[in-house]
Amino acid sequence: ASADLEPLFSSFSAPTWAEGADRPNTGYGMSGNDSPQPGSWKPNPVEFKKFAAALAKRYNGATYDPINLGAKLPRVSLYEAWNEANYKMYLSPQYEGSGASRRLVVIENYRALLNGFYESVKAVQPGATVSVGGLGPYGSSSQGQEIAPQAFIRGVLCITGRSTSLRTAPACAKKAKFDAISIHPYTFFGTPTTKAISPDGGAFGNTPDFKRMLDFAVSKKTVLPAGSKQLWATEFGWLTNPPGRLGSSTVSIGIKPSLAAVYVSEGIYRLWTWGVSRAFYFRIRDLSAFPAGLYFWPAGSTDSNQAIAKPTLRAFRFPLMTVGRGGARGKAWALSPCRSGDASVTVQFSRRGRWATAGTFTPDSSGMVNTTINIPKYASRARAIATGSGCSAKSVSMPIYAR
Repeated sequence: ASADLEPLFSSFSAPTWAEGADRPNTGYGMSGNDSPQPGSWKPNPVEFKKFAAALAKRYNGATYDPINLGAKLPRVSLYEAWNEANYKMYLSPQYEGSGASRRLVVIENYRALLNGFYESVKAVQPGATVSVGGLGPYGSSSQGQEIAPQAFIRGVLCITGRSTSLRTAPACAKKAKFDAISIHPYTFFGTPTTKAISPDGGAFGNTPDFKRMLDFAVSKKTVLPAGSKQLWATEFGWLTNPPGRLGSSTVSIGIKPSLAAVYVSEGIYRLWTWGVSRAFYFRIRDLSAFPAGLYFWPAGSTDSNQAIAKPTLRAFRFPLMTVGRGGARGKAWALSPCRSGDASVTVQFSRRGRWATAGTFTPDSSGMVNTTINIPKYASRARAIATGSGCSAKSVSMPIYAR
């Protein structure tokens, strides 16, 4: 909050005393660890509801900071109920019974968690925004085959059918209560338009499928409360090599950091065109098992000053997308880091090794420039330069997209 950033709370993982009885000893662990994943087994929706009330009250903007006397804790108005509930490492069991009596229970159990959380947060902060917890992108994880995200969200929304042939579910005991749904549209090695192999997957290119399902549910009134809902991407990113990640074949996997920067810039643009209102990059710095950070993190280092910015950092701070062909009218889109009243964005194109200015534009209140533009013949790259009061000149360069 002191850095003028807006925090979001994602709440999941029940304490042991708030889990259900008869918790299994194996089969619900993280990758490489078959012991039960703490907090996933039959979380008590009543206790989760109480927790939500306490959380929203503590961070309502009026609570005094117990450490900094006289100061108040910042207000948090964005809440996400659980994390990747379609993966059993986070919410289990997914099914109960066996054979002909085997039935899916995780969606009904999650809806109970979600509704209680929503009711408590809204009772304390009516203006807060509560989202369905971000969904894992594929129908499998380190735990094996699980529920694909589109299938899971259809259950939560009380609808059925594929995203292009939707219909209301014949029976739905309770409607879900929320203001937004969150997805984790990882593609890892593909482009921002790559779709999952499974038609119910949630790769980056599948994002429009979730928007169609959400809009359909709102139009058919299968969710509460009435009115429009938001779509968030609360995790996205691309693994880079270096440093790479060791896959099952012990081969280091990931894409070049420079290519990841191109995908991040394009990806933010794609999310905007697809109706995503909030996008969160995961994460700030690399993890050894997940090198998708905005910063390289030297192995064995504990000093944050040793973190090295990746090309993705500049792309995330200042995404730029130009679409068209040289010698014709095209489109320029940018999200400027400079947002003062006198902010401007100058768009240039590289032509035969030199940068030529195509125009200077005033971004809107969100920092966005979205305009048609002349693309010079033989141009191969575009550059945007942002200026404004209190914002030193910043620039970013990206290839021109013909598609």
